[in-house]
Amino acid sequence: MWICWKFCTFEGDILKISYNNQGFNSSLLKGLGVIKNKKGFKVTNLDTYEEKYRNGYGIKYPEGHIIRIMKNILPELIQKMPIEGNFLDFGCGNGVHSKFFADEGFSVFGVDISKRAIELAKNNNKEYQENFFTIKDNKFDNKFDNKFDVILANQSLYYLSNEELQLVLKQFNDLLNDDGIVIFTMMSMKNCSYNYIDEHLDNGLSKVILSGRLNETTYINFTKDIEDLKNKFSIFSHLFSGIYDMTLIEGSSEHMYYIGKKQ
Repeated sequence: MWICWKFCTFEGDILKISYNNQGFNSSLLKGLGVIKNKKGFKVTNLDTYEEKYRNGYGIKYPEGHIIRIMKNILPELIQKMPIEGNFLDFGCGNGVHSKFFADEGFSVFGVDISKRAIELAKNNNKEYQENFFTIKDNKFDNKFDNKFDVILANQSLYYLSNEELQLVLKQFNDLLNDDGIVIFTMMSMKNCSYNYIDEHLDNGLSKVILSGRLNETTYINFTKDIEDLKNKFSIFSHLFSGIYDMTLIEGSSEHMYYIGKKQ
């Protein structure tokens, strides 16, 4: 997936990033809904995720907002930006972002619910392949003996209910070193997926049914605005927030990012 910068603007303390996207992979949105396979049998969320990775799902290059956060934003926010240390990639997928942080000097670790994703992540991070694990129910189960200096959760947390999200954030907080950094992204209500909501659930998730090119059912915990973003991650000390948008054929793919540190 090639991404070209279109423009960057500041709105107060919010950096708004827009992209001109060419060759966008329609499978960028993780399919977490229940679907039917060719034989008519229902497939679970995890089965859907595994199938997508078997069919080539996953980015090939680090995404633009991750590069900009690491290279430009964090050095401006933090006087002593860690140039090495332990890095955890939550929902690491095929490990492309883990590899980016490894190339920056970090010792990288990754977790994902998909066995196939972890296989790919290990292949992309051969030096650290023993540091990648599958997890169940978003619980780390004492997989790590070490603490982390940076934790990234890119386009993974918004598949969690409100209760699951807080459970994961507490685990992150416990795993961080003092003044450890978190980088999170969430899907905005301005994202075109919001227009395809079929049902709002009581747990913070909304059922989204996408047809046509995207063709999947998924459950998303949408974020209203930057204040909503800050409230969701209030367990951490807020450093900076921003917006990025990868334009799709269907419309906006607006996401928000949050940068914070352990209190």
